Amino acid sequence: MTTSSEKTYFNLHITGLGYLNRIREVTPKKGESFLACDIAAINGPSDAPEYRRFDVRVSGSEGLLNRRAFSEKLQMSLQARKQGGGSMALMLIDLDGFKPVNDSHGHDQGDELLIEVAERLRETVRDHDVLCRIGGDEFGVILDSLVSEKRAVSIAERILHGLSRQPYLLNGQAIRLSASIGIAIYPGDAECETSLFKQADLALYQAKEDGRGRWCRAA
Repeated sequence: MTTSSEKTYFNLHITGLGYLNRIREVTPKKGESFLACDIAAINGPSDAPEYRRFDVRVSGSEGLLNRRAFSEKLQMSLQARKQGGGSMALMLIDLDGFKPVNDSHGHDQGDELLIEVAERLRETVRDHDVLCRIGGDEFGVILDSLVSEKRAVSIAERILHGLSRQPYLLNGQAIRLSASIGIAIYPGDAECETSLFKQADLALYQAKEDGRGRWCRAA
């Protein structure tokens, strides 16, 4: 494979922990190009950076992180919260009724709808929150550095409104969709990545069972 020019950025986490992002564009002999991102935490001026590698591959045309990169970000968020205190949340978002729309309008139009969903999600979350397309019509959001657990609920309600406020246009036809959201909060609901995903998934299932178009917090 061939690799383009490399760029390194310094970032400062809200906890005060500094970290370096080293980003390179990788072009395989076969397949589409993707971004390779190495992250190194910097605790002090004498620290030698120890990079952790993950590929920032996007899912489809939405430009969102895939599940692997999202998992890396979630682990970093959890570690920051364990070291610096505070809370964070994982949201799992599933579109209600997407499959019949996708089947009737075709996969190309379905992909266009998912791109619009991704754009609306970007507009409703905070700048430092992390978005991901987990697969199919399911998305994930990491809400880092929550001031209070009520803040997660407020963002969930904003997402629900943002996704359903206006119809989506497919082949000139107005399509209305809602979404269901499952929320799991660290440390109240779970304390590790696996448990957070499990609790958020159970909450998402409950939101679907309760009538869809709503959020549910992990029990």
